[in-house]
Amino acid sequence: MRLATCTGILAIVTMAAALTACQPQTPPQAGPIYKVPTAQTVAQIRRQYAKIDPDARVGVVKGVRDANCLAAVGDMPVEDIAVGDIITFLDANGQIITMGHVEAIDKDLVLVKYEILRQQGGIPVKGDIAVRAIK
Repeated sequence: MRLATCTGILAIVTMAAALTACQPQTPPQAGPIYKVPTAQTVAQIRRQYAKIDPDARVGVVKGVRDANCLAAVGDMPVEDIAVGDIITFLDANGQIITMGHVEAIDKDLVLVKYEILRQQGGIPVKGDIAVRAIK
């Protein structure tokens, strides 16, 4: 009877740990509530960068693989992007989250290996803005 109780408790603890590990992480860069940029914010940042640098390209993070520090960026003209290009990730306020470089281009997605900036504490999340600027 005692062995069955211990086994049951162990199973519950293991299941709880597994469920906790699978929970989505909250973005560490913005405090308690993180705002993902809206379509209007993305359009505004596109206009701002176009004025400064006509060769700038602005896209949106479509997905992130934390384990590999990879972000998939879409809504960006891939024909203008090259492997090795530097990409800057911005939040809804236009603040820099982190930077990275293009690892690969796959159809309509740009795959970016990003750096984890410990001092600024940021990693990109789905919906963040990605910018490739030349100037």
